[in-house]
Amino acid sequence: MHAKQMQAPDAIPRIAGEFERAFARPSGGLLRTYRADDAETVALALGSVLGTVEDVVDELRDRREAVGVVGLKCFRPYPLDEVRRALSGAKRVVPEKAFAVGAGGIVGQNVRLALSGLPIQVYDVVGGLDESTAKFEARRCLSCGNCFACDNCFGVCPDNAVIKLDDPGPYRYEIDLDFCKGCGLCAEECPCGAIEMEPEWI
Repeated sequence: MHAKQMQAPDAIPRIAGEFERAFARPSGGLLRTYRADDAETVALALGSVLGTVEDVVDELRDRREAVGVVGLKCFRPYPLDEVRRALSGAKRVVPEKAFAVGAGGIVGQNVRLALSGLPIQVYDVVGGLDESTAKFEARRCLSCGNCFACDNCFGVCPDNAVIKLDDPGPYRYEIDLDFCKGCGLCAEECPCGAIEMEPEWI
């Protein structure tokens, strides 16, 4: 099983390239960078938080701050060489997500391993809410079953199967069933229970 896993870092980019050539749109890969080429500070994140981090990067770039983001698309097997290449020009890296009590940030540990021997500072950050945001979130219903266009499903789908509609009407997203593999990540990430998974018998 381990041997098969270790073949994935070669296979995933090749398959992602074939997918993009066939369907004219990207699909995953090992990682992707956003405005990170000349960045001194790089956030490294994975999952649905990436869209939010990219928005923050845009705002900071407008203020002439040299920041970027690396989105990790494959966590296991960990793409050690690719992460090292993507982050090697940074002065500092801020990994987000997955905190283990007593051990610290799991993502950060892997980043430190990838950057071993390089003079790059790594600062673990666990994303959270400040007091005013926490109070705002507590005042609104997140489980009423009504979509409020948070983009979680759109951001987390590994197959780009969630389509944001230009003229939404009663529905704000559409699932392209030609690309959806039924992984259920969109339903898991939906904070209001607006997406239901139904088994398909074949």
